[in-house]
Amino acid sequence: MAPPADGPQSGEITGETPLDDPLPDFLDAKAKTIGETDSAGEEAQRSGNYVQALERVVPDWIEWMDSRGVTTLEALDSRHLARYAGHLARRVNARRANGDAEGITPATAWNYYSLVSAYLHYCQQWEYIAENPADTDRAKDEMPDRPTTDSGQQQFWSQQQRETIVSYVDERAHDAIDADPRSREALTAARDRALVYVLGFSGVRGAEVLAASRDDRRTG
Repeated sequence: MAPPADGPQSGEITGETPLDDPLPDFLDAKAKTIGETDSAGEEAQRSGNYVQALERVVPDWIEWMDSRGVTTLEALDSRHLARYAGHLARRVNARRANGDAEGITPATAWNYYSLVSAYLHYCQQWEYIAENPADTDRAKDEMPDRPTTDSGQQQFWSQQQRETIVSYVDERAHDAIDADPRSREALTAARDRALVYVLGFSGVRGAEVLAASRDDRRTG
């Protein structure tokens, strides 16, 4: 991964870095492909479900922080991320209480938080900040309970797990399709990629979509 074009020098933490300053480089690093910028100077189009989720969630988080007076990366600490986690938890509670249209599920809340944490991890990696304030017990303690299969709720993949497997199946499918789009290998790779996206982004349990319809042991 290439370093950001205008990032800080090694060991240097400046004090006035806008929250969105490293964002374009971060999104480029996470994109499968990047389209060329057109003559009108509009932003390049990035491909991939993961980067498209980042493009939605991280700017919303930046706007949320900005509205609360936090405008630079250096100003961030675990208390600010704890407040954001609390905001997500309240949206979960609103959905549970009355089906609020602005409410979200616990799985969605953790997905949003993981996307923000991924951005802050990138900022830490390139020394915009010394530590990732999202990766602290103080902040994560304010999140709703993490969904688990043991509780009968939807499964949850961590951001790192999801990113790793999605990148793998994307590359595998692209290679197979480029080699021969009508081959069995291409069809299998495309099928596997679709399955991974369903499992990774919907939270559905594997048993719910993988059971054979003619299996006498199937209960649903």
